[in-house]
Amino acid sequence: MVVLSPGSSRMAWQWVSALGHALEAPVPSLFTFTISHPLIGGLAGLSVPDAEVTLVSAAQKKKLKERGPLLVTHQGLSGPGVLRLSAFGARQLHALDYNATVRVNWRPDMPGGVEGVVGELEAFKKFQGSKAIGGNSGPTLELPRRLWQNMVAAVPIAPDLKWCEVKKTDLRKLATLVAQCDLHVSGKNTNKDEFVTAGGVSLPGVDMSRMHSKSVPGLFFCGEVLDIDGVTGGYNLQSAWTTGTIAGRSIANMALSDRALSQDPSPT
Repeated sequence: MVVLSPGSSRMAWQWVSALGHALEAPVPSLFTFTISHPLIGGLAGLSVPDAEVTLVSAAQKKKLKERGPLLVTHQGLSGPGVLRLSAFGARQLHALDYNATVRVNWRPDMPGGVEGVVGELEAFKKFQGSKAIGGNSGPTLELPRRLWQNMVAAVPIAPDLKWCEVKKTDLRKLATLVAQCDLHVSGKNTNKDEFVTAGGVSLPGVDMSRMHSKSVPGLFFCGEVLDIDGVTGGYNLQSAWTTGTIAGRSIANMALSDRALSQDPSPT
């Protein structure tokens, strides 16, 4: 009996394919987005505790959307929300050659989308009109100050302009940057920085209750050699431990069964 657990090994996949197992083409999974945009320029290290990131593509019938903490890096965007989106959208992004548009809602907990943000901005303008717009986004939005200042500059609005002097059209542009901020993804991080690979031994060819090959007697699989890739948060490690445990127990049970048969004194 053999347990195959080489991780994302192309050589191992070739062995398995030669034995008749179907393979799902491997593609990178769990990676950060390369984005060059003035809105996040100079904000490396800035984090937002809750944001919604949507993969926008005309080829998609249903948009992929994830929510979670967002981190601005020197190269673009990262954080749990982005990593989960890269996992669930691994094949779509690969097909797009990692050139796509992501839409960020920096305040997904605020109802009403753009219109809801417009309402909050107009309320702040009414009651705090003498303050400079570049100072902060108001107590309701509570966006990081540097991010807000970049948004103000992107409209563009002079940062020292008083709230009461801001045009309604410019408030709507600000609201759109908050709730529907479209950013172009021009690539992903390099191969050495990717977490896992989607693809591998096709699951229909494996008895998942025992991790045993359905076509090759005595062959077991566990870990990332299978077409399994989990989202960020330790799920890939859990998958490796779980499938390894199942494979090990299956082999032990088979060994005990074979031993029992070999010691059976009943006549044939």
